[in-house]
Amino acid sequence: MQAKPTTIARRGGQRLAFRLPGVCLLLFALAGPLHAAPAEAATWPSTPAAQWLGLSETTLTTAVPDLQRLRRPQAGPHGLKASWGLPSVALDQGRLDTLFFTRNQAVVHIEERWRAEPARCQAGSRYQALVMRLNQRLGQTGVANGDAQAPQASTAWAAGAYDVRLYLTQMPGNCQLLLVHELHAERDPSEL
Repeated sequence: MQAKPTTIARRGGQRLAFRLPGVCLLLFALAGPLHAAPAEAATWPSTPAAQWLGLSETTLTTAVPDLQRLRRPQAGPHGLKASWGLPSVALDQGRLDTLFFTRNQAVVHIEERWRAEPARCQAGSRYQALVMRLNQRLGQTGVANGDAQAPQASTAWAAGAYDVRLYLTQMPGNCQLLLVHELHAERDPSEL
């Protein structure tokens, strides 16, 4: 007895969502224009990336099954280093990479970077869809700088104890979206 193609596709999609929970938000946003959520997406919007902020590296390795230690730590903002990441995933005519940056052995910054070949870019429409989804998810309109037709644009949200930022780059030879979740930095007033 053979399984129906729709059953196979549904099971494959469920496995992907189970294996890559950190990219679910970006996956839904890059999937195309806004539609009514299917039954499988009833729990969306949830932001697992925000749930991982503040976790110790030990807890992170058990909370994210596909997490891998990077062979060479990646440099990040504010002197942070990413020692952990999820496997690169083919997604919507591009590649999605997720990195976890730590300070004092706790996750403080997560980057989900989607890149596509410039000929297949369409990052502007994906950016607009993701901004709308994040506005809905976070219950507020993000502060925007630029728009989806510009070579570069960004939108930022303050979401409780963390910040969310979305960056668009669509220039010749460079087509990418970068979604950042970051804990609010507690700074010494002398640093301001």
